[in-house]
Amino acid sequence: MDLLTGIFVTPFAEMIVMPDLFFQALWDGFVSGTLYGLIALGFVLIFKASGVFNFAQPILVVLAALALISFYKMGIPAWISIICVLIMFYGLAWLIERFILRKLVNTDGNILFMSTVALSFIIIGSAQWIIDPIDGTKAFISGIPTWGILLSLVENSKPIMGVIYQPFTGELFWGGFGKAFKKINLKSDDPQSLIVRKCSSLANAVVATSSPTIPNQLFQTSLDEIMRLSKLDRYGLDCYAYAMLAEGCIDAVIEFGLQEYDIRAPEAIVLSAGGIISNLDGSYPLTGGDVIASGDPRVHEQIIKVFSNNFQ
Repeated sequence: MDLLTGIFVTPFAEMIVMPDLFFQALWDGFVSGTLYGLIALGFVLIFKASGVFNFAQPILVVLAALALISFYKMGIPAWISIICVLIMFYGLAWLIERFILRKLVNTDGNILFMSTVALSFIIIGSAQWIIDPIDGTKAFISGIPTWGILLSLVENSKPIMGVIYQPFTGELFWGGFGKAFKKINLKSDDPQSLIVRKCSSLANAVVATSSPTIPNQLFQTSLDEIMRLSKLDRYGLDCYAYAMLAEGCIDAVIEFGLQEYDIRAPEAIVLSAGGIISNLDGSYPLTGGDVIASGDPRVHEQIIKVFSNNFQ
């Protein structure tokens, strides 16, 4: 009897005594119901549109919520965080639909089931999602469209997939599994394939870096020599430099003091476009924040040689 009273009587009595408890319970129920209703609606819409019952959708909702919280904890205003999450997960959903769900349409039901379940396990499993909501803060503050939003999927210290999105110009770059693409208009169905260009030597190369001056004098000497030997030097392009490298517009990018969230997405795109990326001594996987990315092995080796000569 006490058990039934505690379930059916006591909570309602407490709500009468404490009305705020009632409104809190009412609000919690409304929010939870709305969330589950939207998830269910998403299941139906995806199934009606593609014939695929996507079991990975709920974990994507959770991932979006975690991304929103992460942005807010980083000090980014709530409204900017919401916009960043909407943009990133629109791009992520487009990639999943294009490269996974679209290929499963009209296949056996068991294959559909296991594929979407596997996608869910990939998202919550050993792989790690890394997000940089604004790469190139100074460019963003200045209104210069070289900043971008970075999203990458990393497993065993190596990127599986990477996305660079520039909301100002509407350009979307992504790469993974040996292929890289670009879209200028998100509404377009025809992405452009990306591939790095060939370059015979450093003397013919366009080389980009963040700044002409760096704190490390040893690195400064090497950087000055590389820029002097190159055909053309460019500065302050942030993540956009890697996108241009993957597109075949420039030949090399050198940066220092990067964090993991700065490089993982560009790393995936450059590698998928046929490029090379390494530490300053030529080793891989990346172990620190000092990085060389190139489109041609010959240029890459010459840049490494300049650094190694000055290290001796």
